[in-house]
Amino acid sequence: MSESSLLHSIVVATRARFSRVMADLRHRILSDNLLYIRSLLVTPYKIMRHNGLLFLLLYILRLIRWHYLTFRIRRLYFGSHGKPVQNTSEEELSTRDIVSHGTQLISTLMERYSNLYLDREDIRVLINTPKEGNAQYFYFQDLAQCLCHTGIKVHLYTASTDDLEAALNDFHPTVFITGDSAFGFGLPRSCEVALRQYKGRHGLVRLYLPFYASPLRVSPPSQPLLNRIASHRNGELADAFIGYFEDVFWNHFCRPWHASGLNYYSLPFAANPCRHYPLLRRKEYDWGIATANGDVGERAALTLRYMARIIDKHHGVIAGYNWGKGTAPVPLSRIAEFFSRVRISPNLANAANVSFPLDCGAKVHELSAMGVFQLSTETEALRKYYSPTEVVGFRSKAEFDALFEYFLDKPQVRQMYVKNGMTRTLAENTYFQRIDSLVLLLDTHPELFGASWRSTAFSARGLVRN
Repeated sequence: MSESSLLHSIVVATRARFSRVMADLRHRILSDNLLYIRSLLVTPYKIMRHNGLLFLLLYILRLIRWHYLTFRIRRLYFGSHGKPVQNTSEEELSTRDIVSHGTQLISTLMERYSNLYLDREDIRVLINTPKEGNAQYFYFQDLAQCLCHTGIKVHLYTASTDDLEAALNDFHPTVFITGDSAFGFGLPRSCEVALRQYKGRHGLVRLYLPFYASPLRVSPPSQPLLNRIASHRNGELADAFIGYFEDVFWNHFCRPWHASGLNYYSLPFAANPCRHYPLLRRKEYDWGIATANGDVGERAALTLRYMARIIDKHHGVIAGYNWGKGTAPVPLSRIAEFFSRVRISPNLANAANVSFPLDCGAKVHELSAMGVFQLSTETEALRKYYSPTEVVGFRSKAEFDALFEYFLDKPQVRQMYVKNGMTRTLAENTYFQRIDSLVLLLDTHPELFGASWRSTAFSARGLVRN
């Protein structure tokens, strides 16, 4: 068959199947997966798989679904019948007590960690940051800010715009943190070579955030991926992997890496007391969410499933990337101000976090530190960090609706949960405690720095340059 005939067959087959999909799409599009759509494309799949058109079609359908869900949420949001609820004296007293409690705890915590590691000149952290708007960006920004507060030297670097050679020569890092290349902010090959050479001369720990795939994926890893894993294992790239997920993430989502014997150390999400703190403000919104609406559509589907009735009935606010005009993301410096005006913040976990105890989500820690009452999806990971008297969980939409209505006009009841959760967060779940774990990791595994660390450049507990 000629190339033009093959292309014509692809177009005809795709058009026939696609027309049937569109006839039923309006009723099926709210599904949380695309297996139904995939089943309708079995016949043309064999024709299209070698041309890449199936993946393009699935991506287009995914975008259609995402836009449709987002449109429905925006229509509910901007047409909401909810009216602002007046603050009662009970609510004002409750808010004052929460702010006073949190301010005292944060003040003590900040004083304790102020320049705690100032003498650790052997730890100088260079971080390759991704583009703004994803979880890795906020993770690195919060980690860097708290590192600075503890006295550890830190420098933020962007591979796409900055000169790595200059950063290495000027800053003299002993720890380098980045995402693996598949994350979209990994390093060019030349930079990885430069890091390997620098490590050989001075000693350096290269910590990578791993790229991951679905644990339900049964296809074997590609040869390029196997080659990269071999490079990691041979010491050419990462010395170890770190991440904000629990160890089960490494075992299930990173099986090829795990099977190769590569090491993973969990540094979970946490709150950053430098920007997550309670503020005394009048409550203007019954509910509020600040999250990115990714083009996969899962966030929009979750929001529509759980929040449709509440969006329509109660006065609230949405902020974040990709929700459309009038719902801009909140700057990092304004996040505490945003949530200080919210009575209840729904915290909806995605399907992966429900099925696998990966993490309880950064928002759980952040909202607790800011003194915001939250309703969070009940997961195994949530209960690892918080008890039911600290963060209220729900297992179904009906339970979520009932809990929302119950707690909405009971500020003193909310206050009990908020204070308990805030106490737990500031005692155990801030980036200061994560930095303690990072320092312990580096002290426990000096071999990660390389042979030149001990022989020419550094001592075990302090920087001694020859």
